Amino acid sequence: MKHFFKRNFYYSLSCVIVCLLALNLMSCEDDNKQEVVYYTVDFDSTGGSAVESQSIKRFDQIVKPENPTKEEYSFAYWSQDAEGGQAYDFEKPVFKNMVLYAYWTPEFYMVTFDTQGGSSIDPVKVKALQAVEKPEDPTKENARFIEWSLDEQGSNPYDFSTPVEYDLTLYAQWGKATNTVIFDTDGGSTIESVEVAYNQTVSKPIDPTKEFNEFLGWYMGSSEFDFATPIQRDVTLTAKWKPIKVKDIEGNIYNVVEINGIFWMKENLKTATLNDGTTIKVAKSLAENDLSTSSTPACCSYDYTEANWTQYGYLYNKATIITNKICPKGWHIPSEAEWDSMVTFVGGADNAANRLRATTSWHSYSTNTTTDEYGLSLLGAGWLETTTFKYMSLLSGWWCGDADSSDPVGSYKYKSISYDHTNISTGKSKYAVSIRCIKD
Repeated sequence: MKHFFKRNFYYSLSCVIVCLLALNLMSCEDDNKQEVVYYTVDFDSTGGSAVESQSIKRFDQIVKPENPTKEEYSFAYWSQDAEGGQAYDFEKPVFKNMVLYAYWTPEFYMVTFDTQGGSSIDPVKVKALQAVEKPEDPTKENARFIEWSLDEQGSNPYDFSTPVEYDLTLYAQWGKATNTVIFDTDGGSTIESVEVAYNQTVSKPIDPTKEFNEFLGWYMGSSEFDFATPIQRDVTLTAKWKPIKVKDIEGNIYNVVEINGIFWMKENLKTATLNDGTTIKVAKSLAENDLSTSSTPACCSYDYTEANWTQYGYLYNKATIITNKICPKGWHIPSEAEWDSMVTFVGGADNAANRLRATTSWHSYSTNTTTDEYGLSLLGAGWLETTTFKYMSLLSGWWCGDADSSDPVGSYKYKSISYDHTNISTGKSKYAVSIRCIKD
């Protein structure tokens, strides 16, 4: 019995093994019968010559086809991106259906000329990386062609030596066909403006005239204008004048002298009216004389006489200076710096008096040689101390127009000379002294 069971066990085991081997053989036979997988690769030449599709066995590589052709384009590469992104790597295995797209670079670009209302210019086909030839300038009624630009506003002028790398549009830029030349006579007689064709010259007009002034010429900025200069934009030419005389608001007329480019009155000021029309007090007697203490503008003549006013002008108090309106419009009281600049020019403070003093009105027994070589003709007008007139023909002073910044009460200075000294000095005072004006 024991042997019977043992024999049956081995028999059953043998049957199981045989079945397993049979199943394994059947499985191998099925594997050998499995089909090979192929994928389709299509080639989209994007307008170029046709390229046949390829059937590629799974995990094999695409055979790179012969490059397609396309009129006026050069083939660059194949890409899986229809927009021509990264070039396809033909070493990669294929594991799906796919489409490859041809990417091209143009052999020519189109350059379009937008004349912005001018005469038309045909587009031009330009070989890639070559420069486009500049066309003949377009025309436009009442306008002048300036240049071509990459933008409509003209902020990016085009350089025709630039290689063309893409289709582009150039925009014509226009300017005025004529330019206006304005003649600013600066208070002189009127000269009408004229229109001048671009890049042409303007004819010199007749010289304007201006009362008490000599015409020196037409200026653009600080330089005299050359009428042989072609006009390429609107310009304003300004008349330059040399004052010969100047008239104050009351009609008093003063001769003028030029020293180092600055125009000075040659006589002391005589007006009792500010240039805005406001009258100031004129003291006619001792009883009316409060010039040294008054906070309102006031003046008087030496000894209150008309004869002295005629020759020497008025003596003015500090309050008059503060108004900054006593000189004719366009003129002012010279500052301390302007006085000093003039004094330096004529030889310095130690020598200026002889060169600036008038040859008359000073005390006759002076031993100094008065030359008045610059024609300023400073007079020995004296001054007023409180209520006392002093020093006529011996000493005289002239106001500086700026306050002394170092003085907390804002005193004003004056320049003075005497009959017997060669120097010109500076002082601070509540005196009433003379005024000389200079042109702005």
